[in-house]
Amino acid sequence: MSALLPGTGRQLEALIARAQRDGRLPSIVAGVVRDGRLVWTGGVGNVMGNPADTQYRIGSITKTFTSVLVLQARDEGLLSLDDSLATYVPQAPFGDRTLRSLLSHTSGVPGEPAGPWWERTEGGDFAALVAANANTTAPLVSGQEFRYSNLAFALLGEMVARVRGETWWSLVQSRILRPLGMERTTYQAVPPNAQGYSVSHLLNTLTPEPHSDTGAMAAAGQLWSTLDDLARYAGFVLTGHPDVLGLSTLEEAATTVQPEGNYGLGFGRVAGGSGRLVGHTGTMPGFRASFFCDRGRGTAFLGLS
Repeated sequence: MSALLPGTGRQLEALIARAQRDGRLPSIVAGVVRDGRLVWTGGVGNVMGNPADTQYRIGSITKTFTSVLVLQARDEGLLSLDDSLATYVPQAPFGDRTLRSLLSHTSGVPGEPAGPWWERTEGGDFAALVAANANTTAPLVSGQEFRYSNLAFALLGEMVARVRGETWWSLVQSRILRPLGMERTTYQAVPPNAQGYSVSHLLNTLTPEPHSDTGAMAAAGQLWSTLDDLARYAGFVLTGHPDVLGLSTLEEAATTVQPEGNYGLGFGRVAGGSGRLVGHTGTMPGFRASFFCDRGRGTAFLGLS
């Protein structure tokens, strides 16, 4: 493992300070990973503790955990990605859509569930989610185009829970976090943690955001994590792990489903580094997160605010 050159570290410190100022962010922490270890961390603003160990909400990076659970079950022969959702959750809305289409955001189902803004609302159980969406129609036919869907991943979370006979969160703990040693990735915040704020760009004021339990929508964006833990997760995404998921399946997950697309099976791809970076971004009220791995260079780039 090689550390960054001092000049590179100073450039990164200046970069995140500029991002914090220009974005008017209460705080931001960032890290660079090599060989599965943090080789640089930085933090500016009102960071509540050690930048590497302060929790932030990671939003839709949570979707990659849900994808890992689904792909684990597929690799173990418990399901096929070409099965319909109704095969495992008969009462689910949009049960005719395949698991593959739900993972790749090509199912055509609505982006958000019917009802109150789920990210700012205490969520109900899956039965309540089904009832709220029972009469909702899909805006697109399956496979027509890419349309990002939080609802799709809530449905996948329930599906994999039923296949395993456990809750989605218990599966995340037992099948991902414990094998990878991610002790600071949690369902709800565990101090030291950042408080999420909305920022008024006209009044220059901060309004605290609720840290809600999103209930049946949790598989789409509930989790909290730290730079230290995301560095461990990056090491896994870069090389695979025998107790979680092999590299060949992770490479499959990062292969875009549509020829001109930038999304695979729960993982996004963007241009950068040695060619393509694999990972995900995330937002929840008051929080933004970014997590991208460069397999060609064995590095990863993390940002939480």
